[in-house]
Amino acid sequence: ATGLSYQPVTSGSYWAEVQQSGCTDSTRTEVFTVNPLPVSVAGPDASICTNNQTIQLGTASNPAYTYSWTPAAQVSNAAIGDPIAWAIGATTTEFIVHTTDPLTGCNTYDTVYITGRVVDTSILLNGKNDFCTSDPAWGILSVNNTLTAVQWYDGATPIPGATGFNYQPLVTGNYWAQIQQNGCTDSTATIPFAIHAVPLASFTASNDSGCVTKHSFLFTNTSSVSDGS
Repeated sequence: ATGLSYQPVTSGSYWAEVQQSGCTDSTRTEVFTVNPLPVSVAGPDASICTNNQTIQLGTASNPAYTYSWTPAAQVSNAAIGDPIAWAIGATTTEFIVHTTDPLTGCNTYDTVYITGRVVDTSILLNGKNDFCTSDPAWGILSVNNTLTAVQWYDGATPIPGATGFNYQPLVTGNYWAQIQQNGCTDSTATIPFAIHAVPLASFTASNDSGCVTKHSFLFTNTSSVSDGS
């Protein structure tokens, strides 16, 4: 350290011995306090399922420091070192932690990027969902064919073998699909189906022959409608 300038990097009492015009003297002493920086840890970048996953950021809080996370609306507690965070849609969010030592005022920042993964839960009804079995517009349900796995349900019951992108309900029920995409699992909306049997038209007659005049026939309706539709 023989230059005209010197920057202390640790705490101490600093002065300089100087020479000029063949004479040697010393400067006054300056006391330096060099405080350590607090360590900010936001954590590694990651991707999570937007619909049902969260992720813990940062590291356990040091009681000697204060913390501030942004965006504060996407973490469970913006004032601790390790809050729970979540994604919104398929966007990538930049989370920043600001760590401060209140005794010295020293502070640092760190950043982590969290990307949301979403599932296309759209479901399409092609045809009718309330019809008689003779109707040619019998409804068919469909999901996006880019999904990686599909399981169709009637209410809470999985339908055996119903794992394709399309499904045609055969009986009255409440139908939906559990689907997988981008490593995430979600479910579609539920579409109710009301499927009615074709009514049977029938009647009986008291006689099948009689006199042309002064004779009557009694007809009895024996038609049936299975569900009253």
